Amino acid sequence: MPLLPCLLPAAAILAFLLPGTAAGAECADRYFAPDDERWETALPRPHRELARTLGQARAGDGAAQRSLAVFYETGYLVSRCGTKAEHWYRQAARAGDDQAKAWVSRHDSLERLGAGPECAGQHCFGGNAAEYRVATFLVGPGGHYFAPVTINGITVTGLIDTGASTLAMSEETARRLGIDYQSGTKGMASTANGNIASSSVVVPSVTVGGITLPNVRVSVGITGDMLIGMSFLGRLNVRMEAGQLTLSR
Repeated sequence: MPLLPCLLPAAAILAFLLPGTAAGAECADRYFAPDDERWETALPRPHRELARTLGQARAGDGAAQRSLAVFYETGYLVSRCGTKAEHWYRQAARAGDDQAKAWVSRHDSLERLGAGPECAGQHCFGGNAAEYRVATFLVGPGGHYFAPVTINGITVTGLIDTGASTLAMSEETARRLGIDYQSGTKGMASTANGNIASSSVVVPSVTVGGITLPNVRVSVGITGDMLIGMSFLGRLNVRMEAGQLTLSR
């Protein structure tokens, strides 16, 4: 695989990667073959492509430094590590790589946004919430996007899931939100764990990340996290890129 565009062993190699920088347990290097997209079988040593890119990056090659950053950002050939990805993007930017400079600029802008009063945790808002038409969310644990969902004045956290057909929740969450799901239409819903009994009801108003939509269909019966599905998302523009998801009307 050639050096990647902007879109994307042992202790000696770890020290070689980030001299003087300690890596947490979540950033311990594990190496994989190019076709091992699910990281199922760790290699005893870096794949030759990773080793070659490491050497070129260490020698100051900006394009190689950027490629190494992408490897760490996406988990290609090596386990993901945001800290190391950022390090190599900044190294590449200092070496004059324009694509790395763009990444660093975007990253720093998001950092400033996240530290501002319009953000709380991973959730960012802007302007008057009642009039807000755009919401941006930073990627969370496991590569997922979570958003605050407000129904009947009560806010809970939901997982944005374009594979879910509706805004789905457990009976416990529905009771907490004051949803009269018992009067809804009874049926069966297909989930990753098989078919389950569910109730379907239209909620007069749902707010996700400051964006409010009327008359949203909700399914009640799943277990676990609330899923923000297409009964809400399908009425918005959804864009995912560079570690952020944007919803807009």
